[in-house]
Amino acid sequence: AVESGAELEAVPILALLVYAGLALGGLGAGVVSALPARGLAVVLLLAAAALAAGALTRAPAGFVLIAIAFAAFQALTVAADARLQAAIDSDARSTITSFAGFATEVAVVGVFAAYAVGSHVASHATLFAAFAALHLAVAGWLWRTRVLPAPSDAEAT
Repeated sequence: AVESGAELEAVPILALLVYAGLALGGLGAGVVSALPARGLAVVLLLAAAALAAGALTRAPAGFVLIAIAFAAFQALTVAADARLQAAIDSDARSTITSFAGFATEVAVVGVFAAYAVGSHVASHATLFAAFAALHLAVAGWLWRTRVLPAPSDAEAT
């Protein structure tokens, strides 16, 4: 936040804005969960664009876009978790969802490590934009996906 030109005293408020986005994303997950695969792709694409644009503004006002992006990412994460649970036979659900959670955490540690290495050669804004661009591959995959069960119809597909 300080790199964006924010005063040190404003940093907690900007961080709170991002956390408010996460909370709102959790609340909006039901709406996002009902979207078809192409709708999810659009939400992910817009979230990635908001994250990159917010970071690259290099101004405290960019945190509004970053908060919007984090809201969308949270909604998408909750929706993906719900779809995974709905698509799994009840006997295997806890094992598979536990493994999925573990795999997610391992991936997150990898992202943190890559960010740490990247921070030696690039600004935070550049790194956020670069990581936002990685979401485009997932959005492209979602756009091409023909069958992606929603929580309500997971067993029908």
